[in-house]
Amino acid sequence: LDAQGFVDGIGPMAMLPKPIAKLGVEVLKSVPLRNSANQMSYYNPKEFATEDALKVGRMHCLREGWNDALVSFMQSGGFSPSEKVSQINV
Repeated sequence: LDAQGFVDGIGPMAMLPKPIAKLGVEVLKSVPLRNSANQMSYYNPKEFATEDALKVGRMHCLREGWNDALVSFMQSGGFSPSEKVSQINV
């Protein structure tokens, strides 16, 4: 569990007009952004940030309905996990 577990909601993105949110979703699934994330995700990017890793990392973005689901999630305000953190047993 990292600091993200203590952050509730998605902030100002929840208030984006739907056309802007849809544009943002298109950016999130774009090859340049996903490639950048792919390069930053590995200790040894030369060995592991391959074209196949990029395809796998982007696969969920290409699923039918993903765009609409993400826009809906954004407009809902996201989720609020902070109240649940104290219930985690370690």
